[in-house]
Amino acid sequence: MLRAVEALHGALGDSECPAADYLSLKAEETEANEPTASPLDEIISKLASASSSIQSTVDGTGHIRVTRTKTKSKMPSTTEEYRKVMKVEMFSWLAMASRYKSKHWLHGLTADPFLKFVEYVLGDRVYGIQIPTSEGAQQKLRPDWAIVLAYEQKLRKEAMRRVMEGHTLADALNSVIKDADLKEAYFTTPVALKASLSDAQPNKWQRFNSKGSFSGKSSPSFAKGKGKGKGKSKSSNQADSRLKGLNLAWRTPDNRELCFAWQAEASGNIKLILKEFDIERSPDHDLTNVALWTEILETLDEGSWFIIQGKISTAPSRPETSANEGMAQGISMRAANSNGFFILEHPEDLGVVDDEHPGSIWQWPEILELIPKCNACCFAIHQCRFGAITPKPTRLLTNLQVSDSRCHMSLPKFDRSGFYKGPLPRKCGHRHSHTLIGKTGARWNTSPSAAYPPQMCQFLANLILHAAASFGGGKEKSNHRGTKRGSTAPLPAAKALKSQAGQVHNSPHEVHLVQDSDEEETTQCDGAAATVETTGDGGSTVQADTTTGISHVSGDSSGFAITGQFDDTTTGISQVSGESPGFDMRACLNAGAPIQVEWDGATRGFIDGFGLCSPTRWKPRQRGVHRTPAMIQLAADTFDILAECVDECIADVRKESFRLVTGKIQQSPFGEEALRKLREKWANLLRDPAEAKVADSGQPFYLRALAQWLGVYEDPDAHWLVDESDSFASGVYIGVDQPLPRSPQVFPEKDKHRKLDDTEFSPIADNYPSAQISAVELEKKFREEEALGRMHPSKLGVLKQEFGDKLRVASMAAISKPDGSVRPLHDATHSVMVNHEIRYQDKIICPGPSEIAGVVRESTDTGEARFCVSADIKAAHKLVKVRPSDWGYLCCRADSSSDVVWVNRTGTSGVSSAPYWWSKLAGLIGRFVGYIFHDRWFMQMIYVDDLHGSFVGTNKFRFLWIWILAYEMVGTPFGYHKFKGGFSSEFVGFHIRYDLAEVGISKRRGDWLVDWIMKAASNRYVVPSRDFVEFLGRLGFVAQLITWLKPHLSPLFAWASVTSRSTVGKLPETVILTLQYILRELQSETYMVSTRRPDSFEGDQFRTDAKCADGYIVLAGWELGSRRWFSFRLTPDEAPFLFKESGQSQWSSTSSELLATFAALGAFGWLTADRHRKSLTIAFCGGTDNKANESLTIKRATTKWPLMAINMQLSSALSKSRLSLRLKWRPREENTEADDLTNERFSDFDPSKRVDITWKDLDVSILQALVQTREEFEKKKQEAKEASDGRQPRGKKFDKSPW
Repeated sequence: MLRAVEALHGALGDSECPAADYLSLKAEETEANEPTASPLDEIISKLASASSSIQSTVDGTGHIRVTRTKTKSKMPSTTEEYRKVMKVEMFSWLAMASRYKSKHWLHGLTADPFLKFVEYVLGDRVYGIQIPTSEGAQQKLRPDWAIVLAYEQKLRKEAMRRVMEGHTLADALNSVIKDADLKEAYFTTPVALKASLSDAQPNKWQRFNSKGSFSGKSSPSFAKGKGKGKGKSKSSNQADSRLKGLNLAWRTPDNRELCFAWQAEASGNIKLILKEFDIERSPDHDLTNVALWTEILETLDEGSWFIIQGKISTAPSRPETSANEGMAQGISMRAANSNGFFILEHPEDLGVVDDEHPGSIWQWPEILELIPKCNACCFAIHQCRFGAITPKPTRLLTNLQVSDSRCHMSLPKFDRSGFYKGPLPRKCGHRHSHTLIGKTGARWNTSPSAAYPPQMCQFLANLILHAAASFGGGKEKSNHRGTKRGSTAPLPAAKALKSQAGQVHNSPHEVHLVQDSDEEETTQCDGAAATVETTGDGGSTVQADTTTGISHVSGDSSGFAITGQFDDTTTGISQVSGESPGFDMRACLNAGAPIQVEWDGATRGFIDGFGLCSPTRWKPRQRGVHRTPAMIQLAADTFDILAECVDECIADVRKESFRLVTGKIQQSPFGEEALRKLREKWANLLRDPAEAKVADSGQPFYLRALAQWLGVYEDPDAHWLVDESDSFASGVYIGVDQPLPRSPQVFPEKDKHRKLDDTEFSPIADNYPSAQISAVELEKKFREEEALGRMHPSKLGVLKQEFGDKLRVASMAAISKPDGSVRPLHDATHSVMVNHEIRYQDKIICPGPSEIAGVVRESTDTGEARFCVSADIKAAHKLVKVRPSDWGYLCCRADSSSDVVWVNRTGTSGVSSAPYWWSKLAGLIGRFVGYIFHDRWFMQMIYVDDLHGSFVGTNKFRFLWIWILAYEMVGTPFGYHKFKGGFSSEFVGFHIRYDLAEVGISKRRGDWLVDWIMKAASNRYVVPSRDFVEFLGRLGFVAQLITWLKPHLSPLFAWASVTSRSTVGKLPETVILTLQYILRELQSETYMVSTRRPDSFEGDQFRTDAKCADGYIVLAGWELGSRRWFSFRLTPDEAPFLFKESGQSQWSSTSSELLATFAALGAFGWLTADRHRKSLTIAFCGGTDNKANESLTIKRATTKWPLMAINMQLSSALSKSRLSLRLKWRPREENTEADDLTNERFSDFDPSKRVDITWKDLDVSILQALVQTREEFEKKKQEAKEASDGRQPRGKKFDKSPW
């Protein structure tokens, strides 16, 4: 793309050439036909992109984040800077025009519209505008530069809007600069208003100096009070004279909201000066900056400052937290010692939640020491008592005088189990409708609670103002703790705290909560009240809604055990229990069985991608328990030389770790000389050091050293490194002439083989169109591979003589990248049929959602601070040598019309054996690293070329670098620019949050699904079948983690299975209804799922049955604990989909039994909205050996009618209740009670316990909608099936949209 631009405009300098990231962004917008007007500070040149930096931020949970600021520049401050930025923008769009010639809105685009646009903005119509003087001359107005830039941005936005309406970009740019209405609204009027206000108020914050006049300095959160201190204290019922004339403003001069923090009354005795240090407001407020800390401390030393602190990281057991503790205590002490005050705010410590006690600053001894040292008080509040829309329990610590009935003066109290006992009452006294869970539209529900409510701001401001009223000279200074505002004299802060604390008891049999008389209200917060019950053995159970953050479950007082079993899901990628025939677990020399992971009802052994015998499948303390002393010593010696090298090359492992995961490190910190010395030391540990130093040609690994090392550990695959005739050192075979090997200790046996596409055999195939139009780029890529020894060119005739009938020249495809290069794709399936002849004996196993959730859970369970890293291994498949006799199967051409043929000499993506051999080699290297670490704590996973590691504890950063160095010592090439991680990361398309113990998909991928459905809706659901299949595949990927989606994929798969890929048409109503439901759920739900174990209700909770007879169906069930029961009839008028025209219903027994389960869930109160996941076992009765519903709860989906529709309705209800359902078939003779109910024999049941429920009481809206569209759906399916005649055209599987 840029070459085409340079051909017209000459070579581009770094300051005017767009950065690769920015080109990529514009390419995505162009492909989606959704161009945007980027802010000027986000238009990045190559020069600007090279000056990235690390920036620390604080998220909503109080955790510190270190992020890159690479894609953000500064706003242009001069006309010349603006011209340079717009040059970058111009060349970006010209590059898009040269690349995407089919985009009509880019037709005819040249540099001229951009040049005219810039001249308009900077010329005499905008920035250089002139006004006539009284003498008749012209005077330059020089409007405010900020107004000019805002107007410029609005013009470009309007231009892009017009592009979306059908205009070309050139026409849009030319038209917006002629739009008089735009100029009037966004330039002329703001300039006039600015001029009229310039004399009315200052632009900047103004500060009183010591002489009583304004200094004019900007004082951009400390509040400093200045008072004369000559007045006398008044009674509490009268306003202090020193506060006379003091007004509290709501907004700053630049129109930002500022609740009560700005004193606008210039004539008062007190002036408030605000200094704000907030990383969320400005990157200049980076608390890792020493100069900033100098400014803060010097400010505090001035004296008489009020400091308000919040958002401090509270990660449990984190060694770095000591820095936060010291910071919070240190600056508070400094303020107090300088005749100042502090307010420290943080959420209340609510004790044990989900069997864990989350970290809180109120647990830090350094914070609690402030109470006696500074004569401070500590109290808790419900923010709803100050006008908030939710309770939001909050705690404050201050050395200001506090006397307010809404403040509960006591440290947090807990019972012996760690559950919260006060001082906050369990009822706040209000009824709340707002929830902090999920989204409302596109806005998170937590957004309104991010800021203090106005009454709380006023409360804090009053504390400050009354204390400030006592500042100044003379005798008043000794009494600066504030004046009384209550009807009785307040206790000193520390005494008040001690007095209140004495009223809270820790008795397990009674709960005494400190509560003022005005709290005695009868109303209750919806979902915010905590009910505290005690048990006879001294335990307690606290039940509360998660709105308040209090959700504790303990004890066994309700008749069932909460076992904490976690539902897991099978991934469709790797389904293996951890043991397979031929696998000897004892030979792994570990203790016990591998880690067990669960997801969506399935449990299996942990899969790390390094093979069944990999030591990192076990918990660290179980690894290597039965290893020999020689093995343990070799691992220890190897670990020591690695640690020594890390210590020599990396001075600060913590700092470099953050630089690594934020993209600041572009190449290995371990230089060639350091690696050479390290490998020499490694070789000296082995039996043949000379051979260990040899690196075989054609690949990067030190295979001989690795073979010797793994030989000591008797690794089952070590012989494949060097000893085999077709080894990794000499070149492996691709599996055409002989089957791929069987390795029972590494892989389970492959018992199913996918049928490949039927294709007409042709040994010499032509390239796909995408490759033909990129022939030049393909050849350039092949030349690069040749330089690395992975490919070589030849002639067709020469190769025919060399390989004979083994010669295969495959079709090539090419995927264009934003930087103008291409990614080659080798099709070894169609025409050449190489993949048809390759036979696997081993099944490749890779980590999936179960493992990703398992690693997060294992890391979280340590209670230590976590740090993760995701890495990319460069050209993984290309790192495996192929034996020369098989090169003939791996040929291709850059240009189909050329007789030059390129020969692959290494593993080739598109050849089915390439991932197998790479998985085998990667497993050897990964196990080597696992052996080295022995029982030290770390976890690792690999999925093809994506590597992920998790580290905890005080040594996590050092271990991370030792881990990376171990891979590099063997020869693993990393793409350092692709390292990412920290407290969260992405791994194979999944988003991982270690800090929140959540996994899911990234917002970008989730939004892609939402946008696809919305775009289909805007096109009235007329979509190409190929696009629909792509969407469905990605939806299926998401359903691996967001499991409520699975049942709703059934009608989508049913439709996709019968339509031709070349079809373009309107989707059936059934599919449309399903898509609309999925859209609503995706918009209202988060894309993340908790990895914590859900409550599991073991044993049958209730039993159901259905009787299908002529003319009616009886649905019935009873609850085992309470013996509540229900029974009602269904008729053909109510549920015609369960009956034939003759009135017979026996054929629908499976569907009726599932419907009975759905009715029981509603009748017995299980279908209530919740945030905490639960797992439920239910028994149903089968009149025959039909176990379809039991299987259905495992597969989660079916295309059989009407079972599909009922299952979708049931899934919708379960997802809202966070309920996972396991149906268990039970023979009729063992379920006689339910059988009696369906036969309407009620003599054994108490009539008073009957639940009155009918068909009309059930929410079956989804079911009814699907029933109404079923006939049309089946008709369209049949038509599509007949149109495609069962044949699918040869797929262009390489042409996919970005995700």
